[in-house]
Amino acid sequence: MKILFDLISIQKYHSGGGEYVKKVLDELLSKSGNVIFGLFNSRLSFLDKDLENLRTKIQLLDISKNTISEYVRLYEVDILFVGIIQRYIAYNLENIECRIVCVMHDIGDMEFLDNRIHFLSQCSLKNYLRLSVDYWFPRIKYSTLRRTISRYQKIESFLLQDNVTIITVSQYTANSIKYYFPKIGNKKHINILYPPSKQYIRKNIIDNSKIDMILASGKKYILFVNANRENKNFNIVLKCFNRVKEIFPDMLLVVTGKNRDISNKDIIGLNYVSTSDIENLYMHAWALIYPSLTEGFGYPPIEAMKYGTPVISSNVCSMPEILDDAALYCSPFYVNDLFYRIRLLEERYQWYKLKSEEQYQKILKRQKEDLHILIDMISN
Repeated sequence: MKILFDLISIQKYHSGGGEYVKKVLDELLSKSGNVIFGLFNSRLSFLDKDLENLRTKIQLLDISKNTISEYVRLYEVDILFVGIIQRYIAYNLENIECRIVCVMHDIGDMEFLDNRIHFLSQCSLKNYLRLSVDYWFPRIKYSTLRRTISRYQKIESFLLQDNVTIITVSQYTANSIKYYFPKIGNKKHINILYPPSKQYIRKNIIDNSKIDMILASGKKYILFVNANRENKNFNIVLKCFNRVKEIFPDMLLVVTGKNRDISNKDIIGLNYVSTSDIENLYMHAWALIYPSLTEGFGYPPIEAMKYGTPVISSNVCSMPEILDDAALYCSPFYVNDLFYRIRLLEERYQWYKLKSEEQYQKILKRQKEDLHILIDMISN
């Protein structure tokens, strides 16, 4: 089987979708009988040592030199795998004459704009004009919503093709696709396959000195990850923390993805965190708070539950589907509700630790099964 494999989705920046793509590639490489070509863009950077590692395993094809359809014909490709379809909006997707499997993890940007959630973020002079247009004229072509819809329309016709198989990572996202793109919902079957688990190696030696000090202190801490991403909704936790300190005077708040603009000595901001260190943070946290405004699947709660760490999660999007009754749920908009869930967790802490471990095993089983299904879709 000759497979043209998407590497563009792992270029330029880290993401859960990128980790998904790497895991799928590793699984395909472990199977004999596959010839894999890696599709990349030489104008985009690779992260860490990805480029050096890939060069030793597969032949790389540069999309800036030929179109996808040209590569498919030149190398007699049987199947194209696209790990994050939104990363291909800017590319020529016409006349691709092979079977195609593509993944749409979420449409969080559409949900964010259509539900006008972006108005909740702090307004700076830089984005004042954009937000003003979005508020007063949401349906004109210059609004952020209309420009986003226009971008998706570029791939909608591609997804409707008979040779395209669509995969998404939760029932919630499948329903969202059907709502925002009824043509796809009416014509196409959307396969729901949970994304593969992340298998990071946790070392006992801590890389980050701040994290080392936190763990050595023995203090309890609440963990919040990816604060630099707007949809993760860090502000609600920041607002709630002063009230939390009244009932937990020694509690810390450890935040990844943010190391500036935090003046509170009990809030520890961390920028880059190694994969081993994040595992240690998950393992030792009193709880993970995850009040996301949009989410297609949501890796961090499952990663925390692996260690029996309780989770307080947003009650919207995919989280109730994935976490079931193992998490406490709060409104992502009401600080008082988040505070109440923290109090409730204190009362039923051991019960939620046990439920977290059970839910992790349940999801892990589904992830393994669905990964096998995906690999069969691509390679058979």
